[in-house]
Formats: sequence, structure tokens, C-alpha cells
Amino acid sequence: MNDFVQYRLLIADDHPLFRGALREAVSGLLEKVDIAEAGTFDDVVELLDRGSNDIDLVLLDLAMPGVRGFQASCICARNIPACL
Repeated sequence: MNDFVQYRLLIADDHPLFRGALREAVSGLLEKVDIAEAGTFDDVVELLDRGSNDIDLVLLDLAMPGVRGFQASCICARNIPACL
């Protein structure tokens, strides 16, 4: 019997190598995980707009071009309440 929980994560970082390393680390820790990636904050907003109720956790780069961590968190909370 398989009682493992399926997790859905969003990794948001402007550096592809960081995204890849985080993907590998998380995949090694969780047996069932679906990981989406975003390279820009606009991509984050678009992905959350399309399926914010499906995302369990957002790993957000605190220094993405055009937006900083706390500012990004405020934008997400204001526009996508399910994300926080």
C-alpha cells in the first residue's frame, strides 16, 4: 500500500544551475514530488495564477532581478492569497 503524499513545489530562481541543484536535492528527499520551475518573478506570478491551489511550497530566490524577497512575498500575498 502506498501512503506517500504527493507534493507540488515551485522553485523560483533566475540561475538555472541553482534551480537544477534544488530540484535534485528536493527530489532526493521526497519520493513523490512534482516540481515546477520559474526563472523570473513574472513566471512565478503566471504559474501561481494558473494553479495556486495546486502548489504546496514556493522556494523563492530572495534576489531575483526586478524584485526582492520581501517585496515578492507581499506581491504574492496581495495577488495570490492561497500562496501564503
